This record gives sequence, structure tokens and C-alpha cells, in this order.
Amino acid sequence: MKSASMSNEEKKILIVDDNPDFHRQLKFLYSEQGFLFSSAYNGDELKDLLRKEQSDFYLVILDLVLDESNVITGFDYIPMIRKYWPATEIIVATNDRKSETKAQAMELGASAFLEKFEHDSRLWLQQIKKALEHVEDRRKINEFEKKDAYINPKESPLIGSSYKTEKLRKSLKFAAEEDDTILLTGETGVGKGVAARFIHANNRKRAEQKFEEILLVNINKDLVPSELFGHKKGSFTDAKEDRIGRLALADKGVVFLDEVGDLSLDAQTILLQFLNSKIIRPLGTNNDIKLDVLIVMATNKNLLEEVDAGRFREDLYYRIADTIEIPPLRSRREDIIPLMEFFAGMSTIEFMETFDEELWQFFTAECPWRGNIRQLQNALRIVLRNKKRDELKKANMSCLPDDIVKQENRVIMTKPNIAPTIFGKPIETIPQQQHSPTAQDMAIRSAMADFEEIENALKVANGRKVAAAKLTRYKSADNMRNKVKRLISKYGELIFKYPLTRSAYEKELDET
Repeated sequence: MKSASMSNEEKKILIVDDNPDFHRQLKFLYSEQGFLFSSAYNGDELKDLLRKEQSDFYLVILDLVLDESNVITGFDYIPMIRKYWPATEIIVATNDRKSETKAQAMELGASAFLEKFEHDSRLWLQQIKKALEHVEDRRKINEFEKKDAYINPKESPLIGSSYKTEKLRKSLKFAAEEDDTILLTGETGVGKGVAARFIHANNRKRAEQKFEEILLVNINKDLVPSELFGHKKGSFTDAKEDRIGRLALADKGVVFLDEVGDLSLDAQTILLQFLNSKIIRPLGTNNDIKLDVLIVMATNKNLLEEVDAGRFREDLYYRIADTIEIPPLRSRREDIIPLMEFFAGMSTIEFMETFDEELWQFFTAECPWRGNIRQLQNALRIVLRNKKRDELKKANMSCLPDDIVKQENRVIMTKPNIAPTIFGKPIETIPQQQHSPTAQDMAIRSAMADFEEIENALKVANGRKVAAAKLTRYKSADNMRNKVKRLISKYGELIFKYPLTRSAYEKELDET
């Protein structure tokens, strides 16, 4: 008994019941287990406790009838408890024998349903312990999620709803916390500068300090040491005054070195020496200055190929602690609409009223966006400008810039792709043709119906997969998970339309 008491002594259980004898009975039966019981005798007392910002209750044992009226009011409190105390388990204990009462309690978020009229102390203890184990797991998950939470800077946010972008944000946050040299790679225009600012915002040590962005290709190769480390007046021909180096200006903060692949080998040597020592010596002085800066580099080149070609130092390459590749926009098309909304300050509905269907299809599903986000932003600006100039009711293909509207630039989808909708219809749905749907069309419709059933069940069950499965034809969480895995293997792109399902089965999605 002692070991059980030791494991349970910190676990507080709240009994919500209008019958004082029930409180006394539970406390007597399970006193040796070491649980810490508290009491609420009516809904008002429960509400008072719910108003507290945080709860240290692991479990609420809730009666459905909380006064002499015999009216079931407990159902009203289950969603409240779930909302205010999401990590707390709920067991409904009642004299009501109706199966629909049990089903409703489970749908609202109760984890178990116990019947008072045939109280089995062993069964009750088993259910209580099981619920407490769930709380332990949930609290660990909550702690993990807190640890995994990130800050998306308002001034320069990393926009996107795709799985790849969410995974990128988490990778950037993890790298920021490591606080060592980071290399961002990816095609031109993918948003490496935005990613660097995201790292700055998510480094607790440096978020409030300066962010210094240095575009290396704009600096004469002979002036790189002066630009980075500073110089004394007269140290070289054009040194007309003392100058503090850009690295020193960002001391305690973050320095973003863009296009590092274009540095000369001499400049690379100087950079490597600084990364190893974090010491600078301004030109024309004998003074060493120790700095504390996080260096974030970026390039659109393949640095391993540059190393093989002798254009990039191998030791500098291997000095980089973390390399993160930012995927091209064409591989995460579900980010296109959020990006358009951000750049234009318009909602999807406003876009539907502004773009004709062919142009909308081109933006979201056909253009490969070889210039990535930068090209998208520029094209959107030109389209809106040309629409206004030509006084068009809706922007059309004629509004596009000349360099983008080439047939060879277009990528016609031959299979369902990810999420965006066109005028309320998913892109992957059947084209507006007069023939009967194909077998593939029907299979896609069926998969969407399956995803919708699971999404709706998760919504009702507050994301709880076990409870959600009971509301579906799959009945068990394992059966529902296996169904989702099969759907992902064939129609993985569709899951991005269903955020609860995507969140609940992120592990399965990551495995595909």
C-alpha cells in the first residue's frame, strides 16, 4: 500500500456531487491509495474552481444531477472542464442507466462512465487509475508541445499552412535553441531571410538583441574584413574615419550572412577563424574583441559541390552546426493561398471575387513558381495593378507579367494535389465536364468522405482518438488509425484539408 500511496499522493481528484455521503464513501474506500480528494457540491462551486487560471486536479468525478430537481445538468459542465482544464480527465458517475446518456457523456469528453447503483470498488479503482495514467501522458504531451511551441514574428512571419512549412518552423526553432552556427539552403526566393528572422525571434537569449543582415554579394571582396570587423582611421586608403564592424554592432544578437557561397576563399578563411574563436581584430589595431553572436548563413548553392570544385572551404563547411533546407514553393502549394492573403491583405473570398477561375487555377495549381515566394509576391502585385489599370471586373491571364505566362512554365496537375480550393470547389475535384466521373474521381470522392467522417468525429470528441473512433464505423482507435494510414498512402495530399486529422495523425503522415 505504501508504494501506491507514494505514487498517488500528489494526484488531486475533485468530486462534483450534491450528495455528501457519496463524497465520504469515495474518500473512505480509496483513502489508502493516497489520493488527495477535494469536493464541489453543486455547479456554482465547480464554476468557482473553473474560474481559476490553472488546475492541479488530475481527475474530476462528476455526477450528472447536481441538485434535487433530478434535471441532468452535468452535461453542461463536461465541455467547460475540457475547455478550462484540458489536461484533466473526467469520469461520469451517475444512477442513470440509459445507454444514450453514456454515449453523450463520452462524446462530450468524459473518459469513463461509472454506474452508482452497482458500485464495484475494484472496477472503480481500476478506472480511476487508468484515467490518472492518461493525465500523466497528456501532461507529458502538453509539456512537449510547450517546448515545441514557437514565436512567429509579426513583422516578418513565416507564412504557410502546409506540413512541410510547419515542420520547417519546428526545425528552425530547435536550431535557434541550440545557439550554434546555422546554414539555410534553398532556391532563390524561398524565404531564407524570413527564416533567419524566425531563428532570431525564437532564440530566447538573443530575441531582444539586434538582428544584423549582411548581403555579402554587395560587398567588394577586398572590403569584407573591414565590413565585418571594422577598422581604424587610416588603416587603408579609403579609411577616412574609425568604423565599428557589422559583427560588433550585433554583439549579443544574430548576424545573418546572406549568399555566403559567394565569399572568396580568403574571406572564408577569415570567417572560419571568427567562428572558431568569436574574436575580431579591427583593421589597423592590435586589440582583440570577444563577441557573442549567433551566425546564420544562407546560400542558394550546393556547398558540397562547391567544396568538390575547390570554391568553398571544406573545414568551413564542416564547422556549420546545422543545415536546414527550405523547400521550394511548388512542393508546398497549400502555402500559396495564405501567402497571397498575407501579401495582398485580402481574404480567400475577396480573391474569388477579384480573380477569374483560370487565373486562380494558374496561381494555385499550375505555375511552378521557379522564383518561389519572391516571384509569387511580385506576380500578385503586377496582376492587381494591371486589373486596376485596365478597369477589369476580374483579373485574368492577361494581367500576368510577360515572363510568367509561358506555356512551358505551366505544370498541369495529372493527379490530386494539395489543399487549395477554387471558388469553393477543391482543386482535386472533377473538372467541369459533361461526362460521367471516372473510377479515380469516385475513389477521390470516397477518400474525402472518409477523411470528413474522421475529422467530424475528432471535432465532437475534442481531438480524443479513442472517443472519436467510437463515433465512427471503425469503433476502435486502432481500426481508425489503420484506415487513416491507408488513406495517407494513397491520397496523402488530401489530409491537409482536415486540420484535426492531420494533427492527430502527424506521426503516420511523417512515416509516408
